[in-house]
Amino acid sequence: MAGAQKTEEPAPQITDSIQRMIAQNGLYILETFADGKKIDIDYQKVEEYVTQNAEGYEQLMNRFQEDPNSLNEEETALLYYGFAFTKDYDPNNVDMNIDLMRSFQDKNFFAYQKELKRTPVSLSLLMNAAYLAGEMGNDVFKQKYMQKAMKLLTAIMASGTGYSKENAIKVLYIADEYAIFRDLMGLRMKMQRFIDRRYDRMTLETGNGGESVILWFDTYLSIQKLGKNVGNHKKKKKKK
Repeated sequence: MAGAQKTEEPAPQITDSIQRMIAQNGLYILETFADGKKIDIDYQKVEEYVTQNAEGYEQLMNRFQEDPNSLNEEETALLYYGFAFTKDYDPNNVDMNIDLMRSFQDKNFFAYQKELKRTPVSLSLLMNAAYLAGEMGNDVFKQKYMQKAMKLLTAIMASGTGYSKENAIKVLYIADEYAIFRDLMGLRMKMQRFIDRRYDRMTLETGNGGESVILWFDTYLSIQKLGKNVGNHKKKKKKK
């Protein structure tokens, strides 16, 4: 697949039993993903594919929307990271608005639905939409959004073990970091450091204040995009 090279290790399967283990033991499930198959994400090749094969990328997106399980892990990774090279990618869409929308109110569930049309591969938005759908008793939408979220999660966790800067987990949105370690794994953040203007180094612990783990996230794509947005804003101000 363009932009992603796979290794031979078997991938962890997302099942109901694994979802229960996520809730019970975040460190265990983190180790399970770390031992699974890894995908080498080459941003340059991903960008080339998206910009030179817009129709092919659109077909991936349509398949994801209709049946997420029709995509393999390499295709899902291409879909997720490739979104950064589309005109619709804006980290602010998710990272600044998700806390404002998180509520039990029906109107905010519909706000999630609207936002997901603009930001269809946000793990954090999908997780929150699934949660709210469940609270509303809408099992159809809960299953729909959870299925997409679990598909993205597997691809994201295949991008790195997260145990070092060199093997950082690559994310499109800062909010996706919290979806992974807080919402899916039940871990709490003790300390966060921003390293080399790219990496988030998280010191995390289990909910009872027990065992700790350091997890690295690579935020390169969102930082680059935000930098371009600032640059464009400055250019516009100079023209005025």
